[in-house]
Amino acid sequence: MPPEAFRPRPARLVGFVGNLGLAAVGVYLICEAPFAGASLIGAALVAYGLSANLIFAHELSHGAVVRNPFLKELIATICFAPVGMSALIWRLWHNRDHHGGSQIEGRDPDIPPTLRELRDNPLRAGFFRLPAVARSLIFFGAWPIYLTAHAFSLHVHYLKTELRGARFVLGFCEAFLTPLALAVGGWFLFDPHEFFLIYGAGFAGSNVVGMAYIATNHMLSPLNEINDPLRSTLTVRNWKLIERAHFNLGYHVEHHIFPTMSPAHGPLLRKLLLEHFPERYQELNHFRALYLLFKLPMLYATKTEQLDPPTSRRYGTAGFGLNELSSG
Repeated sequence: MPPEAFRPRPARLVGFVGNLGLAAVGVYLICEAPFAGASLIGAALVAYGLSANLIFAHELSHGAVVRNPFLKELIATICFAPVGMSALIWRLWHNRDHHGGSQIEGRDPDIPPTLRELRDNPLRAGFFRLPAVARSLIFFGAWPIYLTAHAFSLHVHYLKTELRGARFVLGFCEAFLTPLALAVGGWFLFDPHEFFLIYGAGFAGSNVVGMAYIATNHMLSPLNEINDPLRSTLTVRNWKLIERAHFNLGYHVEHHIFPTMSPAHGPLLRKLLLEHFPERYQELNHFRALYLLFKLPMLYATKTEQLDPPTSRRYGTAGFGLNELSSG
């Protein structure tokens, strides 16, 4: 890889500012409704602008855009606030623990449950007794709030176990007080219809788009004993326009190999990986990955197999028979 791949790219801030601008246009259309259907178009712009900036915050938090700590924290807080997430806790949860132990049971906070976990969790065990289609509908149906709910539980965990003093105050403010202040300010600034449309679109849209990548990038992959990005991570490909709009987040194998590399260089690294590791590199079309995710039970029986308890059917993961699901 060329040396410039590992240098910050502050020009990417243009995308962040542009997405804020689109969200602002969306707010204007919702509030002023200058023509029929303006509110719906406005809600779509708010959802797009804020969800794209949530993705941008992921790149920013790894130091791929700017290295200045204050600027990085400020911009990340702006991007994370609509879904109630802390930039500080995200770095502990995602940059340190997820990247440091991706798909390793007991180290990665984001993996689906394993079969032995059900013995200690009656509620989760009851969920997995439901038919597979019902479970998938519940899982996908929860996406408008899923990322925020998952973040809330992790924020409480890190605040209780790791953060002290000024870092506790910063994490608490970012996770709870900043989003609350944003919501309270919006409640007084907009009428109830405008408020729920603006905040609902931004909140739900960001959660859904975030989960569409988080789930497909990892939940189709096998578990690990060592941190091996070629095994634990899946790259998902979209139309070029979507890849650019979402800051190349789909190039996720590439990101896990070099987390601080700008995703702008993801396509180049993909080409090199296909040349050197064609038999190990895992990649799917994003829409197909979503389809396979719907069919997968998301309960690990072994490191390479997932299990549907009601039918006892086992499913392979990426690199271990996942593609056979398309005809199953």
